[in-house]
Amino acid sequence: MKKLYLLLGIMLCVISNYQITQALPCCSYITVVPQITDDCCIEIHVNNPYCSGAVVTLEINNGGSWSEVYKDSITQNPVIKYCPPGGSGLVEYRVKFTEPFKPGEPYCGGAGPYIEGFTMYSGSVYLECCEDCPEGYESWFNLESKKSNNCPDNGCEITHSLNIPDSIDCYTNYRVETDSSFTPILPLVSDSLFNINGCIAAGTTFNAKVILFTANGDSCIIEDSVFCDEPRDSTDLQEPCVPDCFGTPFGAPLTDNFMIAGCSGLCLVKVTYVSRKACGIWQDLQILKMELSQGCVGCSDSYIYQQALLGIIDLNRMGFTPTDSGCASTWRVTQGGCWSDWYYYVVNPTMGVIDTVRVLEPCTLTECCLQSMTVCKDPGPPKTITITYDSTYIPPSIDCEDTWLEDPLTGWITQCYPKCDWLTDLEGTDMQPPPPPLLGKKALEGEGESSSRIGIQMFQVNDHMQIQINNEGMSSVILKVMDILGKEMITVNQDINNGENIIRIPINGFTSGAYILTVIADDYLIKTEKFIIK
Repeated sequence: MKKLYLLLGIMLCVISNYQITQALPCCSYITVVPQITDDCCIEIHVNNPYCSGAVVTLEINNGGSWSEVYKDSITQNPVIKYCPPGGSGLVEYRVKFTEPFKPGEPYCGGAGPYIEGFTMYSGSVYLECCEDCPEGYESWFNLESKKSNNCPDNGCEITHSLNIPDSIDCYTNYRVETDSSFTPILPLVSDSLFNINGCIAAGTTFNAKVILFTANGDSCIIEDSVFCDEPRDSTDLQEPCVPDCFGTPFGAPLTDNFMIAGCSGLCLVKVTYVSRKACGIWQDLQILKMELSQGCVGCSDSYIYQQALLGIIDLNRMGFTPTDSGCASTWRVTQGGCWSDWYYYVVNPTMGVIDTVRVLEPCTLTECCLQSMTVCKDPGPPKTITITYDSTYIPPSIDCEDTWLEDPLTGWITQCYPKCDWLTDLEGTDMQPPPPPLLGKKALEGEGESSSRIGIQMFQVNDHMQIQINNEGMSSVILKVMDILGKEMITVNQDINNGENIIRIPINGFTSGAYILTVIADDYLIKTEKFIIK
C-alpha cells in the first residue's frame, strides 16, 4: 500500500509541474545570445525550446530603417550568422517571434505589440575586426614565379593570387607597390589587382606590396617576394626525389655508359644515378639523367631506362648485395614521376655533326615513384640477373601539370609526362645486362678539344621567327627558310658567340602554310625542321 501511495504522489508532482509549465507562455523560455566571430561577423544563438511554431526573424537597423535579413519557421534553435557590409562599426539587431499565419502579430500575446525580452530581443554589437588586420591576413596575398616560354632570356612569369575570406568585405580599395612601379588607389573587385603579373629576368627578385583600405580609411599591408632562378647549366642534375627515410641522403652521383641492343643503330647511353642505404635497410637506386645517342631511335624510352638500370645493377658500383651471386630482397628503385627531354648536337670540325644527343631528365617539383624488388645474380656463364617485383605494386597516379623542365641550352620550357610506368616492365628472369660501350664514348659525352656542342630552339613571335642558339665552339651559322616545294624564301648569315645567341628572321611577307628551316653551323648541317605559319 505504501508503494501505491508513493507512486500516486510522484504522479501528482509531475502533473502539478506540467500544469505550472503550461501556465507560463512558451515565449518565457526563449533566450537570444549574440557572439562575435573571428571573421568579423555576428552569430546570434537562439534557444527556443517550446514555441515550435513561431516564425523567427532577424532584422538589422540600417540608418534608422529596419531590414529583414533572416526568416525561418522550421528551426526551433537556429544559429543566425550575419556579416555586415564594411565589416566594422556598430551593428543594431532585433530578433522577433511571430505567428506563422498572422504576419506582424507576436507569437505570444495576441495582436498587441512585440514585448522586449518576451517576443522580441534587441541588442547591438560593435565590430572592430577591420580596424586591426584580421588574423591570418598575411596569407591572403601570394606570388608565384615560374620559368616560362612567354618570358625572354630564361626569365620567369610572375602570377599572383588574392584570397580574402568571403565574410570579410570591409576592404573596398587597394594600392599595389612593386620594385619599379606603383598604382593609384583603385577599387577592389574580386582578384583584380593591377600591375603585378608579368615577367622578370633570371637571377632577380620581385617584391610586391598590397595595401588594402576600408571605407573608413583603415589599411592593412601584405607583402610577398619571389626569385627567378638562374639558367641551369647542361651539367646540372635534378635533386633526387625522396619517398621516405628522409634522414638518409643519397650519395654523390655516378656515371656509366652502356650499349643498348635492339635499336635502329649503335645506341650509346650515358646514365647518371645516385644510391643510398635508406634507413639502414633498403638498397635504393635512382637515375637522374640519361643521354641517348641518335642510334637509340627505334627503342622506347622505357626499354632504354630498364636496360640502363639492369647495367647499373650488374656493375654494382654501389656495393649492394648480392655482389656476385645469390639474392637480396632489399633492393628498391625510386624515380621522379614526371620526365621531359631536350637535345644537343655534337659537332666535329672535320666530320660535322657526329651525334644528336637526346637528354631525358626528371622534371622539377615532381612526385616520387617507388618499386621494391628482389635481385638474384648468377655469374654463369652466361651471366644472368633475375628481378622479381612485389606483386602488390600499383604505379601511383602522378599529375605532371605543375611540373616543368628547362632546356639548359636554350632556356625553353619543355612539357613533362608521367613516367612511373617505366618501373613495371623490368621484372623477369635470365636477363643479360647490356655491355659498356667500346667506341663512340667521346661523341656521346662531347669530350675532347675536337668537339663542339650546339643547342637550337625556335618559336614564332608576331612577325618574325626567333631562333635561340646556345653555342660551344662554333663561329657562324647560316639559317635558310624554304617552302615545302623547295623554294628558298630567306637566308641569314651570322657570326655567333659562345653561349646564348638570338637570331630573328622576318616572316611578315610570308603566306600561311608550312615551311622548312635549315641550320648550318661552320658549313656543317646541324638541323632541319618544319614549322607552320598561321
